[in-house]
Amino acid sequence: MSYKIDESLGFILSNTQRKLSHFLLSKFKPYDITTEQWVLVAKLGEENGITQKDLAERIEKDQANVTRIIDLLEKKGLVRREKNSTDRRSMLVHLTDEGKRLREMLAPIEEAVVKVSLAGMSEEERELLKGFLSRIAANVQNEFQGQE
Repeated sequence: MSYKIDESLGFILSNTQRKLSHFLLSKFKPYDITTEQWVLVAKLGEENGITQKDLAERIEKDQANVTRIIDLLEKKGLVRREKNSTDRRSMLVHLTDEGKRLREMLAPIEEAVVKVSLAGMSEEERELLKGFLSRIAANVQNEFQGQE
């Protein structure tokens, strides 16, 4: 059997992620927000007022990238930074009222995109898929950390 890239799990995962990202981005375009910015807004909706470092860890992005995204969201009036009263070296990031409103508008859009992408799957299949993908991510992370 010869190797075929389009049958590779890595290719399928990458291709699926790219298509989902483009689909979601097309839905977010009228709101002037990228999928990368959305992840940060969504996470702050769950844990508002966390440090930039903690936010970077939670969304699994490097701190420089998160700082860049926060800068953009701050210019749009969606987030604000404030000094951390318990650690003057760090800043806490908060959603503004406008950021909270945007999150409430975009969450159902993101849920609809996910629903379309999982059409034809039972709830059990959806849960299995999440479990499989989480396991793959953990396996790769564990292997990657072992090489550092």
